[in-house]
Amino acid sequence: MIRIPLRAWVYIMIFLLLTSCSSASTAVTSTPTTRAPAPSATTSAQGGPAPLTTPLAPPPLDCPLQAPPEKKHLDRLGLNTDVQLVGGGPFWLWGTLDTIHLASIGTDKWPIDKIVVEVGPDYDQSVTLRLRNQQTDTLAWWTDGETPPGAATQVLVLDPQTDNESVGNIPGVPNIPHGSPGAGWKEWGTFPLFTSAGCYALEVSWAGGFWQSVFAVGN
Repeated sequence: MIRIPLRAWVYIMIFLLLTSCSSASTAVTSTPTTRAPAPSATTSAQGGPAPLTTPLAPPPLDCPLQAPPEKKHLDRLGLNTDVQLVGGGPFWLWGTLDTIHLASIGTDKWPIDKIVVEVGPDYDQSVTLRLRNQQTDTLAWWTDGETPPGAATQVLVLDPQTDNESVGNIPGVPNIPHGSPGAGWKEWGTFPLFTSAGCYALEVSWAGGFWQSVFAVGN
């Protein structure tokens, strides 16, 4: 039998101890660094809409268009006669929702539209509006009509109890009260801003009700 001196055993044990410590240290994994997400292409660093770098594409031709659920005819609303509205429940708008070409009001950097809307008749609770891109599930912006916008929100609340008079366009206010155009009605000018062409749903909700309309948007 081969005898190993005690000193040699000590050296062997030290060597084995150092080797095991080194192996254990290489098995430890570091915690990945968490980074804040970068702003998207349609959102500025401050959280509002960012200017576009290229014009919007044309409106898509394959949108599943859906008109507002009802039409309403009024002989008179304020100074206007033979008024045609579309909507439902307490929320109505002038014109039609079908295909919106944005080059007429806004600019290539700030593609803004204008929609005049009514709440009534004789309804005094708030109505909430959203504009949702059907392909991406992102929301468009409601602005104050300025370029660049002085205010923008993705959820617009119209309150007939507070918006009682016409105040004109106020930078920094994303819903422009027109006051009461007729008994029992309240009117607003709204300025939606779309950062991409697509098929959009106008989602209208109020206490106890909801409807939506789908339309195409582009240049």
